[in-house]
Order: sequence, then C-alpha cells, then structure tokens
Amino acid sequence: TAWNDLDDPEAFDRFCEDVNDFGILRWGDKSHRTVRSCRAELGVKEAHYNLGILYANGACVEKDTAKAIHHFEAAAMCGHVPARYSLGYMEGMARNHVIAFQHFLMSAKLGYDDSLKAVKRMFMAGLANKADYAAALRR
Repeated sequence: TAWNDLDDPEAFDRFCEDVNDFGILRWGDKSHRTVRSCRAELGVKEAHYNLGILYANGACVEKDTAKAIHHFEAAAMCGHVPARYSLGYMEGMARNHVIAFQHFLMSAKLGYDDSLKAVKRMFMAGLANKADYAAALRR
C-alpha cells in the first residue's frame, strides 16, 4: 500500500495489518498506539474498538473510561457489534442498567451471543422482564 492511499480507512487498515505481519509494530510500542490512533481518526471501526479496549483496561495507556466509551461508541455507530456489547458492559458496571440493557438487546438482536447471555442474566436478576428476554431471543 502506498502512503498516498492512507487517507482511505480501508487502505490504511490493510497497510497497518501488513506492517503488523512483519512485526514492526508491537503492542507496547508508542508507534503502535500512534498508528491505531490514526486509524481511529480515519473511522476504522476495528481501530476504535481496539482503542476502547486499551483505554478500558489501561493497557499501554492510562486507564480512561471516558476515552474508552468514546471509542466504543464510535465503533458501535459504524456497526461493530462487540463494541456495542462493551458499551453495555461498561454501563452495567456503572449501574446504568436501563442503558446497559439497551446496548445488550441491540447486539443480541444482531446475533452476539455474549449479549444474549447478558440479557438472560439481567432477566434472571429481575432487571429485565420476560418480554425483553423474548425480544432478545428473536434474531
């Protein structure tokens, strides 16, 4: 991939994968975070999701819940289903059960099994009703 193609998120994504295949960038490497940040700025949903994971866990960066949520939201808005689940998880941890349920329900309807399990756990804990659980089962 030529450098002039890097304004295209998909081309940039392929370039980054090629670079990673050769082992040039490593997880703990500052340049790797920079490349992931650039990819996220170009709208690559997987990059947003990965940055969300890094910020949520404090891996290679200082833990920052607000930044994690920002990147998960950006990925989810682009159709990244695991990012939607991650938003539900974070909202659930913050005790925002109604919002957590909405994220889990959306991703469960898109076939994400972890979200369906989360909806079931919420139903069993009395945080969702039978109709909500039935809606999650209809994919």
